[in-house]
Amino acid sequence: MFGWVIVGSLPSPSNAVVTPALSLCITEQSLHDSVQKFWASEEVTIERPINPIDEKVEAQFVETHTREPSGRYQVRLPFCSNPLLPPFGDSRLIAERRWLNVERKLRCNESLRSAYHAFMREFIDLGHMSPATTPGTFVIPHFAIQRDSSTSPVRVVFDGSCRDTSGLSLNDRLLTGPSLQKDIAEIVTLFRLAPVAVTCDIEKMFRNVKVDPRDHHVQRVLYRERETDPLVQYEINTLVYGLSSSPFLAQRTLQQLVADEGAEFPLASKAILECCFMDDIAYALSDLQTAKRYKDEMVSLMRRGGFELRKWASNSIELLQDIPAGHQSKLLTLTNESNPSLHILGVVWHPTADHFSYRIAVGPVANTKRSILSQVASIYDPIGWVSPVVFWAKAFLQELWIQGLDWDTPLPPPLLSRWAAYAHQLPQLENVVIPRLCLPPGCDSVQFVGMCDASSLGFGAVVYLRCCVGTQVHMALLKAKTKVAPLKTQTIPRLELCAALLLVKLISSLSYLRSRLAPTAVYLFSDSQVVLAWLRSRPHTLKTYVANRVVTIMEMTDHCEWRHIPTKLNAADCASRGLQPSELVDYSLWWRGPDFLTEPIESWPAGSTEFPQSLPELKPGPPVVVATTTASSSSSSSFLELIGSVSSLERLRRVVAWVSRFCQNARAIPANRSLGRLQVEELERALHLCVRVTQQHYFASELSKLDKRSTLSPALRKLTPFLDSNCLLRVGGRLQHSTLADHSKHPLILPKTAPLSALVCDYYHQITLHGGAQVTQATLQSKFWILSARSLVRKRIHRCLTCYRETVKPTHPQMADLPPARVTQDRVFADTGVDFAGPFLVKENTSRRAREVKAYMCIFVCTRVKAVHIELVGSLSTASYQAALERFVARRGLCRNIFCDQGRNFVGAAREMEEIRAFLQQTEEDVGTFLSTRNVEYRFNPPLSPWMGGLWEAAVKSAKTHLRRITSGRLLTYEEMATLLARVEAVLNSRPLCPLSSTDPHAAPSCLTPGHFLVGGPLIGPPEYNLLGTKDNLLDRWQAVQRASQEFWRSWHKDYLHTLIQRSKWSQHREAPSVGEPVFVYGVQSRPLEWPLGIVEKLLPGADGIPRAADVRTATGSYRRPVAALVPLPK
Repeated sequence: MFGWVIVGSLPSPSNAVVTPALSLCITEQSLHDSVQKFWASEEVTIERPINPIDEKVEAQFVETHTREPSGRYQVRLPFCSNPLLPPFGDSRLIAERRWLNVERKLRCNESLRSAYHAFMREFIDLGHMSPATTPGTFVIPHFAIQRDSSTSPVRVVFDGSCRDTSGLSLNDRLLTGPSLQKDIAEIVTLFRLAPVAVTCDIEKMFRNVKVDPRDHHVQRVLYRERETDPLVQYEINTLVYGLSSSPFLAQRTLQQLVADEGAEFPLASKAILECCFMDDIAYALSDLQTAKRYKDEMVSLMRRGGFELRKWASNSIELLQDIPAGHQSKLLTLTNESNPSLHILGVVWHPTADHFSYRIAVGPVANTKRSILSQVASIYDPIGWVSPVVFWAKAFLQELWIQGLDWDTPLPPPLLSRWAAYAHQLPQLENVVIPRLCLPPGCDSVQFVGMCDASSLGFGAVVYLRCCVGTQVHMALLKAKTKVAPLKTQTIPRLELCAALLLVKLISSLSYLRSRLAPTAVYLFSDSQVVLAWLRSRPHTLKTYVANRVVTIMEMTDHCEWRHIPTKLNAADCASRGLQPSELVDYSLWWRGPDFLTEPIESWPAGSTEFPQSLPELKPGPPVVVATTTASSSSSSSFLELIGSVSSLERLRRVVAWVSRFCQNARAIPANRSLGRLQVEELERALHLCVRVTQQHYFASELSKLDKRSTLSPALRKLTPFLDSNCLLRVGGRLQHSTLADHSKHPLILPKTAPLSALVCDYYHQITLHGGAQVTQATLQSKFWILSARSLVRKRIHRCLTCYRETVKPTHPQMADLPPARVTQDRVFADTGVDFAGPFLVKENTSRRAREVKAYMCIFVCTRVKAVHIELVGSLSTASYQAALERFVARRGLCRNIFCDQGRNFVGAAREMEEIRAFLQQTEEDVGTFLSTRNVEYRFNPPLSPWMGGLWEAAVKSAKTHLRRITSGRLLTYEEMATLLARVEAVLNSRPLCPLSSTDPHAAPSCLTPGHFLVGGPLIGPPEYNLLGTKDNLLDRWQAVQRASQEFWRSWHKDYLHTLIQRSKWSQHREAPSVGEPVFVYGVQSRPLEWPLGIVEKLLPGADGIPRAADVRTATGSYRRPVAALVPLPK
């Protein structure tokens, strides 16, 4: 009717619908991003805080990395755990298309084609890539990068940023991890500190770290060597170039190698941790023998991790003679007469001459803003050695921005001629020679010298290393930075302040050098008198912009000395104005600093000390009127009250020093006032003032007797005290001829009861890391002699909260009386305690391959006679729990009360205990509702009080003991486990409670058991006689049963209850914390130092009036805890 229909499959490379489209989009965003990175490179590197996501990546590496028997490491890829990410899409189609494009490119370039296939063949031959046997999740496109390198002119790079049909790339789904790379400037600077320089390269670093096979499904590539062959999907078995996580994983693997094997190789370990950037290592050593040992250690350590070192280079021919020629850098030949060079971390190094230089790419003169930016960015200067030249170009670029020129608009002739003159001189930078060694051997002392300056164009800072070898002084340029002025016009003093801030950041970035070289001083120079005056002012008197920067500078230059320098001697002046390349090559002021730095420090020019009369950027305010009074002797009590109100000795010193400075400045003329941070001398004078006032108050009579040379008290007579030049009472003693310091030979005398003595003890207890009484007393006696010091030290240590937490133990109140449910007669199981145990693994059936499932034991205990009922529960669910309750009630009768722990007493670390705890909390409401319909009350004990459920805790322990001994690790079926639990129940119900009294002296001894209340006797007792033939009426038999039951309850009252009368522990009455009292809240799973601090809000007394529980408020909320879990603070 409708004609023919063709049916069949249509071959298609993908299910995706391909729609041809043409779109033209012009954007400058990538260019703006490049400009942003260019400006960011001029910022001083500051250590950033740790990101929580980076901590997660680090934790995953620690948990998942493994090592093969050969020593090679295997890692997992750190995937994003964001549940909002869509699943992987189709990536094969785009990878296939891009491979076809690569093939077309290789078809036109035979040398590139040969190198590309050689690279991939090596990849396959080394086992770094193998044919895939299972479908992959992500196929990564790859392409070739041609570079100017002798070892690998062609490198195949894998594009992990290529997006699949989901719109995300593989890199979008991976976490990059923390940056473990050291700053290049730091590595190069460390490379300059010793005579013997050594560099090497880790061969195929990424490809020597294997990836876990579970992650191979996202590392798939398509490849074929001949176009006639079908495309084969391979999986990469190692770290991949182009994945965002690979740099972290490779560098972290090296650090792990050091952690695992580095103890035997200290030199190599230090080099890897401090001087490794990606796969390049540059290290300097003190002598040839140390360098040879370092080379041997580095080779051995790397081989233990499966790495090999190549491209060895050194300025020592003797060292290179021990290295095979094939392992040396191909660019290095020390035997010829030329001056070979090689790039290390982007810097050109000439090993023969042992100096650094620059390599400038010469090209046509740029005539647009785009090409000029490209040429300026090509000048790689991470340390800032040619900062004046780069600053001139940056200022010129800013001028182009102000002109509003487009990226590709030709420059006007005046601007073009200026740039052409600059560009023609750029190749002259290759004449710049920077000696590598900046720390000569035999150096006696070193100092850091920094200079800063600013102009209307911008500001800069430079730091030099000053080394003294005997009478000779060597100067070396260490580091420099420049910044152009912001487009919003700023005053010159503000720009000078920004230059000072840049300088202190530069000094701070050299902290790794300060710890190595231990400079004797740090001198900072500025030619701005206004800035130096601001740095000597109190920040609160300055306007916000200036005050914020002054505070930052003061905080970062705690041990630095600021000085004034004339502008003509300021080496940073050229950095703030810019220089042409030809001017910089021989500009000695920049390369070595002013000449006076090579002279003795005491002969340096003093500089101007005259500050401007009207300082700019001051806050307007009314004049301050200062009134001073003369203190009398009666004010000493007020001073002692001040000492007693301060919590630490250091705080007391600073408070008294600030007050003393205020009083001194109030009497002095403005030119002689002290400004800035407190000096060491001021803090020492403040301490002496506190000691003097204390001695005058407590030793008034002894001081008068000392003046009159009368007989002193016995406590002081043995010390032969004397007054020093500051009128302070010191110990005379017998150590005058010892080599101890004066303050140790003659310590200050303090009384035991003075508040200052307590602060001194606390201070030395803390600086000895909370040491004991002996070490604390020995340390403080190096400066103070406290009468009866030992008892005071012990008292203060007892009041130390940190030490108190470590030594204190929770105390329990007196054991409470037993509740009515334990000591009153009632039906068995009328009041019942319940608990869970498990899980136990059981088999579904008796077959050999039966599946193993979890089962749990629900145990019910009668609170009166300790009768036990055990139910086997198949799962931790409300339905299973209610079913167990139904079975229990059906066989044992309805309960009045059911008691249960809140689950917080399951303190074991096992996951199963945590499951039971969570289950009991979740089912509280459901089971409570289920039982309330039957007039059964469901009661929970307070948290963290397992002793209140001792009956069922003991029953669980006994049941587990029997199970463990019977099963011996064998797996039972569900029915077998239920049967075994019933037998265990019978055994527990046959445990003796107490002996049964009998009037018949010939009767066999017997004991009262829970079974007597359940069935009239022990459940595992001997069989009874057959009494079916006995002719008794039913009434007599019922009366006999009732009589036997009453006999059992009489024995329970007479014999069993008296066994519970004693308190086996906690017999002493302990005073409970009061409402409002601060306490530590005891935590079973936490260390004492982690116990939270809380306030008691309410006490909950028991029936005997003694508080048994309390409501406590902590920083995280309010909780109900037993009094035994509360630890009062020391009185």
